[in-house]
Amino acid sequence: MKKIILMIAIVVVVMGGLISFVNADAPRANSTGVPTANSTGNNVNAQDQTITKLTNPLNVDSVQDVIFLAVNIAMYVGVAFAILALIYVGFLFIMAQGNEDKLKEAKMWFMYIIVGLAILISSKVIVEIVKNTLSDAGVVDSSVFNRN
Repeated sequence: MKKIILMIAIVVVVMGGLISFVNADAPRANSTGVPTANSTGNNVNAQDQTITKLTNPLNVDSVQDVIFLAVNIAMYVGVAFAILALIYVGFLFIMAQGNEDKLKEAKMWFMYIIVGLAILISSKVIVEIVKNTLSDAGVVDSSVFNRN
């Protein structure tokens, strides 16, 4: 496990270094906003620069939309995980072969999966309850959750 974490850390560091060198010849601006010479020593005019507008990759306009997007993603991942867990519990029931201790453990796992699915399915309602509670208590301004 430590080797895997170490390998992931090394890959992240190497990729971060490569990404930082990709745009090495791009014109740089000093603190006054005036472009300076690039790495070849040529001066770069302000007219030669194009400004790239950043677009929102999430296509959401408010905190509430971000929260609901995260809940939707968690629901897809959670349902997929629950299906795999139910298959595993099925194997636990089969492998128990009448052993009371193993059957009890399989039933416990099955109950946990069902409770987890119930929480997962009702997660949108839980988010709405928390949002309304925080807004009504005055902890969070309600304009944070609404669109501009």
